[in-house]
Amino acid sequence: MVRRPWLELYDAGVPASVVPAHPTVLDAFHATVVANGDHPMLRCGERAFAAREVDRIATRAAEALAASGFGRGDRLAIYLQSVPEFVFAVIAAWKLGGIVATVNPMYRERELDEVLRDSGATVLICEANESLAATRAVAENAGVARVIDCGRDGEGGDGWSELLASGEGARPAASEPLPSADDPATFIYTSGTTGPLKAAVSTHGQVAFSAEVYRVWGKVSASDAIVAIAPLVHVTGMIGYVALAMASAATLVLTHRFTPHAFRDAVRAHGGTFTIGPTTAFIALTDTADVAPEDLCSLDRPFSGGAPIPAAVVERYRRKFGHGILGIYGMTEATGPTHMVPMGRAAPVDSATGALSVGLPVPGIDCDIVGDDGRLLPPMQPGEIVLRGPQLASGYWQREAETRAAFTPQGLRTGDIGFMDADGWLYVVDRMKDQINASGFKVWPREVEDVLYEHDAVLECAVVGLHDDYRGETVAAWVALRPGHATTDSELAAFCRERMAAYKVPRVIRFLPELPKTASGKVLRRALKDRPA
Repeated sequence: MVRRPWLELYDAGVPASVVPAHPTVLDAFHATVVANGDHPMLRCGERAFAAREVDRIATRAAEALAASGFGRGDRLAIYLQSVPEFVFAVIAAWKLGGIVATVNPMYRERELDEVLRDSGATVLICEANESLAATRAVAENAGVARVIDCGRDGEGGDGWSELLASGEGARPAASEPLPSADDPATFIYTSGTTGPLKAAVSTHGQVAFSAEVYRVWGKVSASDAIVAIAPLVHVTGMIGYVALAMASAATLVLTHRFTPHAFRDAVRAHGGTFTIGPTTAFIALTDTADVAPEDLCSLDRPFSGGAPIPAAVVERYRRKFGHGILGIYGMTEATGPTHMVPMGRAAPVDSATGALSVGLPVPGIDCDIVGDDGRLLPPMQPGEIVLRGPQLASGYWQREAETRAAFTPQGLRTGDIGFMDADGWLYVVDRMKDQINASGFKVWPREVEDVLYEHDAVLECAVVGLHDDYRGETVAAWVALRPGHATTDSELAAFCRERMAAYKVPRVIRFLPELPKTASGKVLRRALKDRPA
């Protein structure tokens, strides 16, 4: 059993334990306002807000919400892209002891209805777009008492401007005690690889701990600019952007939604130093010709999370921009990161599989690798990753059976397969449910994907198992090519055959202009399983 031999590998500047200076991120934010009130906290395009201004706007919104009956324990659903109003709404809800329920801005009416009904949200804050009428109808049918749209003109309706105006002169929002570390702070919805949406419930204390992990490990301070790649509704955005900015006094730079050019411009304009993004975002930055090394020269702490990043992708990024990408492993149920690559260190690559390590356990986390029988496995032997630590979520909202299955006495059962080396570096093999059984041989999609990413023509790829009457399952790969590159299915199959066992080589290879992705930018394998081959 590997326990904590990795402590000696931490940089001198990263302590072996993390104790947040404040019990909640809201308390940390209030300290930030006192100490750095005039420092810019939010930037989005031409709009900029100092920390004191953020607090003033959030307080006015809280006062207006309180006047209309929103209070402790109520749920406020946020259905927005990455815009400043998202941050104001989070802080306003927390000032009243409310709970923030995030809604993926890519969701359609059916999915929005599911989240609103499940969370029991009484207030919805949404975009003022062409779907506003449909959004309002869904919210009304789901029992939402108030829908606030974030229009820019402020004319008519129940908009953000009207909300702030109604908060002017309303009774103080702090009439009740501020939330404690044990009070729930967020409902962040996840479906894993299959199944219905479910909300992981994280407390204010868990949010504060994870934000402090990011702050300490990433050495983030008021002199930094955090540039958002992932959407704020994702756990990365909520913790690694919003909560981290509140706790560190760093400037959070928003671009509405990620594109390589918008990100380039934001980094260049504001001296961006820190970000966390999915593999696909770093691929896009690497393969966009007019994103030049000098554009991202200030970005010295790029972290990749959401899914393990292939070593070939890191090497391409390094060749273009002159430095690597630091890995992160975490999940919604863990309120953020549980493993990170320390600053100044290169993650090792497993010689047998070619997998790049996702990092060492962050302070406070214990990680076990267990077999099918629940027994602990020795170093280098793959099994399910099981986690314990103070930042793990409290469970799933109104999902007792799912909570018992995942949040066990032994720890959080992640559903991910991985192994640790003798020094404690974690390597993630794949999701348990994604394993392919081809003629009795077990194939992990990620191993095949890592090989495909080594081919110069491959921009993105995803490997899944397709039903096969003879073999049970057939290994199939969907590939998007890099601009200006060409290849064939037979060439890619031959490339794989030279680098792995024959039973792992894709028998079906199909090309797409772009692969389907989640809102956070992760390639969506399950959408490809039902696609005609």
